[in-house]
Amino acid sequence: MKLEQYIKKGSFYEAVVEDGSDIIFIVDFDGIIHYHNSSVHETLGYRSKTLIGKNFFDFILPETRDDLKSKFTQSQKRAYTEKVEFQFLCKDRSYRFLEFNAINLKHKDKVSGFILDCRDIMQRKRDA
Repeated sequence: MKLEQYIKKGSFYEAVVEDGSDIIFIVDFDGIIHYHNSSVHETLGYRSKTLIGKNFFDFILPETRDDLKSKFTQSQKRAYTEKVEFQFLCKDRSYRFLEFNAINLKHKDKVSGFILDCRDIMQRKRDA
């Protein structure tokens, strides 16, 4: 199969989104989670689809929640937001340092929401 055929078939979607190491969330502007990939299980301990319908902000370290909500509001005005750090509550009740890049779907597809591409930055925080 040629690369063009591979791309046309959409096979890369599963490799990048479902099997990739980054956590992918799709959330609306209120923070409700509409989708997350399987990396949520490996990194945060939650089973497939268990966070759908829950509010993203309910999992944020309480003392930083207002700051993150404010960054979310600012992000609604931009097509893309980079490197926003936050701490997310894991299934085992610990908090994990993550960082997201947000794609604003309002700018691209006229949908009120974000694709959050989240990376685990625990190692970087430990080394700092």
